[in-house]
Amino acid sequence: MKTGVLEENKSGVLEGNKGGGGLGWAVRAYILCPESHLWRLFRLTESLCDSYHCLETIDSTMFSVTCPNPQDAARIITQIREITGDRLIKRVITVNPKAYPSLQLCLRSLKPRFVQFRAKLTLRRAEKRRRRQSRGQSRENSEKLRRDFGEIPVKIRRNFSEISPGLRDRLDVLRVKVMGYPPGILNKASLMVKSRFNDTRVTSTNNTHVLTTAYINKSFYASIFPNHLAATFIVSNSTSRSDKSKIDLSSPPSRSYYKLHEAFTRSKILRNFPDLSGTTAIDLGASPGGWSLYLTQRGCKRVYSIDVGDIKLIKTSPNLKDVIVHIPLHMPSAVDKLQAHMKADGVSGVNIIVCDMNVRAKESVQAIVLLESMASPGGHVVVTLKDFPEKNSRRFEDENESRDSEEYRPSFEAEVGVWVRRLMRMAAQMEVFHLATGTENERTVILKLKH
Repeated sequence: MKTGVLEENKSGVLEGNKGGGGLGWAVRAYILCPESHLWRLFRLTESLCDSYHCLETIDSTMFSVTCPNPQDAARIITQIREITGDRLIKRVITVNPKAYPSLQLCLRSLKPRFVQFRAKLTLRRAEKRRRRQSRGQSRENSEKLRRDFGEIPVKIRRNFSEISPGLRDRLDVLRVKVMGYPPGILNKASLMVKSRFNDTRVTSTNNTHVLTTAYINKSFYASIFPNHLAATFIVSNSTSRSDKSKIDLSSPPSRSYYKLHEAFTRSKILRNFPDLSGTTAIDLGASPGGWSLYLTQRGCKRVYSIDVGDIKLIKTSPNLKDVIVHIPLHMPSAVDKLQAHMKADGVSGVNIIVCDMNVRAKESVQAIVLLESMASPGGHVVVTLKDFPEKNSRRFEDENESRDSEEYRPSFEAEVGVWVRRLMRMAAQMEVFHLATGTENERTVILKLKH
């Protein structure tokens, strides 16, 4: 987001006038992530935000997004978690944007919210008591009729109005779960809530609301949300290795699935290509099947998956055998067999070519150039350009050249620029991304081919 409009957007967000609907108060979500992914995750979040959102970097592992209401923040956070597979976000702290010099003042500012939630809770429970009471009276009347006619009495539910006033008061209290970042302020915040808010009980189970406190950049922040909203905000990365090994349609076979998902979400070229129903595709470097799975889920009727490795989806999901055609050969040896399959299926040209091969960028570009003639006019291409610095200390070198000179070792960015210019010759439109779900040594190029 441009710096010049930052303050203007911030004032609009804090007023809570834009983005409307739902609960009418602004929130700020602090997103913690690995340092290596900060800027990529920041760019991803920026692509999901509108003009009235305000993004700021806090430090090397944290950035914030200010939203006009909690529902808007929940939508953005949910989208990030879906695109990245919930693997990059370590924690989300959602609080009121206003900062305070002490925790005491910060919690005191929440008193109007406590009163508001307490009143809503009392009204809601009073309505429940009224309905239970009316049901109890109607049952008493019908029971009286049954007794008059000599029928067997039916057990009457106990009327809620018979409960003692003291017990009703205990039921009407706010049951609040206190969350803190960093964890050191958790106990202090819990004690303050107990001492300052009489109609509040601090508990970790059966809670109705969640109070979030945070100490960031020498300032205190806090906010209280109903339980159903707060559950969306406070997350942690708890993916286990055993979960990653499972292969089914609900659990993608590899993290590369999320790379293609992010590419379709962020790319303006692919955004105009939302439905792949009835289309055909080629997947280069398909094993173990992440990109092939994504293409089938988007509606592709045929995916030609080229890789010497196994496509595990075909073994675990037999219904995909009619959609995915596995060609277990290297490029360019697989071209002849690919043409034979396309001729047998009556396919004159594929609509989309994707490539995520674990080879150097030069080989990926060569494969795309080789298959360009098999794409239909106006087709799309998604290719990942990769670097292997631990294996390839030199680029653009012949076997006979000396390995001592540093001038033959350009950076990965320079190499990407060379191959992007080569791909540009066949493209009507082009975009280059450094995806949050990729690695440091990957760049994703998206093309719309010329007619």
